[in-house]
Amino acid sequence: FLGRTASHPWGAMRAMGAFFGAGLFDRYHHLRFAILESGFGWLPFWAARLEDQAHYMGFVADNLQHSMLEYTMNGRFFASIVLHEGGKMVKMVSDYLGDHLLMFSTDYPHPESRFPGSVDLALGWPEVPPDLMQKILWDNAVKAFGAP
Repeated sequence: FLGRTASHPWGAMRAMGAFFGAGLFDRYHHLRFAILESGFGWLPFWAARLEDQAHYMGFVADNLQHSMLEYTMNGRFFASIVLHEGGKMVKMVSDYLGDHLLMFSTDYPHPESRFPGSVDLALGWPEVPPDLMQKILWDNAVKAFGAP
């Protein structure tokens, strides 16, 4: 229980920090980066912490062109939602980091998926306005992965 609960977010946190800290967005200007199946509510905390630690500790690539928070918000970083975090968390993360970041995911065919009610569940979140829902359901994924 504890290992699984912590492992997905921790793996994504490490990947995000390593990716941003290595300056990969600076070197590869068309590169996009997405974290999937690891939750998303931790993103504001982690972006702020990366920002602080990059200044406090250093040990990041020389001459980074942007801050850790800017890399998170630059429109080239994406994260899939997990349904159990709900509409309030979607709204909070989108308000803090921007509406271009989160993408819908049913998590099908995994056992923890809410399929076949996944879409209905997300569409029932009153906190998420229609324009943000459109971005989460379609626009952001197209930006991340390209049009189908």
